[in-house]
Amino acid sequence: MNYGGLLGVILTGVALVLVIIALVLSFRKPKIAISKMFLMKDRVLRGARIFTIGILMLTADMFAYVLHSLDLLERGPYVLISIICGSGLAITSAYFFYELIRIITAK
Repeated sequence: MNYGGLLGVILTGVALVLVIIALVLSFRKPKIAISKMFLMKDRVLRGARIFTIGILMLTADMFAYVLHSLDLLERGPYVLISIICGSGLAITSAYFFYELIRIITAK
């Protein structure tokens, strides 16, 4: 069994649930959600910086895919890079949307 792939699916599922929760919360009262994001912009920026690291990991994964497609990178290292980068993207996305949920629901 491929535990790396299972980990990626679980992390992506958690990130998806957090995205849906943040989306529902922002649709309920959009003006309040936006105003809280502007009031707590330092927390939003911290989450966005971490999310940017995830986007960089996605870019590294795409670069590894191109190398693998050109037969410059073997399958083993490519799969390892893909699992690490995909899991990293899921973790950083989950953190960013968790922060947004905390900001929107702050009293």
